[in-house]
Amino acid sequence: GLSDRVEVRRAALDEALGEGERFALVVADPPYLRTDETGRWPEDPVGAIDGGPDGLDGARMCLEVAAGHLLPGGTVLLQLRTVEQAESLRPFAEAAALDLREVRAGERGVVALLGALVTRR
Repeated sequence: GLSDRVEVRRAALDEALGEGERFALVVADPPYLRTDETGRWPEDPVGAIDGGPDGLDGARMCLEVAAGHLLPGGTVLLQLRTVEQAESLRPFAEAAALDLREVRAGERGVVALLGALVTRR
């Protein structure tokens, strides 16, 4: 019953959103494996799983793009592989005026909840 309030886009991340678009919630599941780990999953397309040398290239881009398109008080829900990845994003998130508020680990990965800081830069 939410189809009129949810929009899914398929595009390059830095081209997916228009100037001035703002959202209350951004959900992102970027590639989060380190490049040297991608061979362990030969059934997956490399572009879908390769997150760069530390596995966080896509996550950093997601946070950068999302931060510029969140409504005040908005939230980013980010899928990652480990709690350590989420914690290592904390300084980058803060620089993008996002606060890492919660990290939940499950059997297949981690979900990080980040919120827009009230005072945006």
